[in-house]
Amino acid sequence: MGATFENVVFDNCSLSKTHFKGAIFKNVYFVNTGIKQAYGLNVDDIKIVNEKKLEIELERDLQETIKACEKNEYIVKSKTIVSSGGKINKLSIKRLLDVYEEKVIINALQMAIKGIDKEFSSLSYFVPYLERAKKNM
Repeated sequence: MGATFENVVFDNCSLSKTHFKGAIFKNVYFVNTGIKQAYGLNVDDIKIVNEKKLEIELERDLQETIKACEKNEYIVKSKTIVSSGGKINKLSIKRLLDVYEEKVIINALQMAIKGIDKEFSSLSYFVPYLERAKKNM
């Protein structure tokens, strides 16, 4: 039995001669990462993303909520959802959409805009807001 990778992003990694034999992947992304020289990797279990070509369609309500995230300096500084200048972190939004319904994400982000009052750097910081929003649905 190999390692288990869950909710992981391999971003711009060199996987030359890396062995993944027996590894289990759950919600794992390989972003701008070549996998040709990795051994034992089952491409059916992973999501391969070229960030520059990543396209996602967002409903109007979600777009507006993401824009509203710009009002919270800590969310902007983290660059997890949106960065200064209003650039959307498409990979983060895609990762959220892969796990949560759009309405849950909207409600969670609305709570986070009001509730986040300190610096953070990881998308996982939103999990308590997402779980609370999910329970309230």
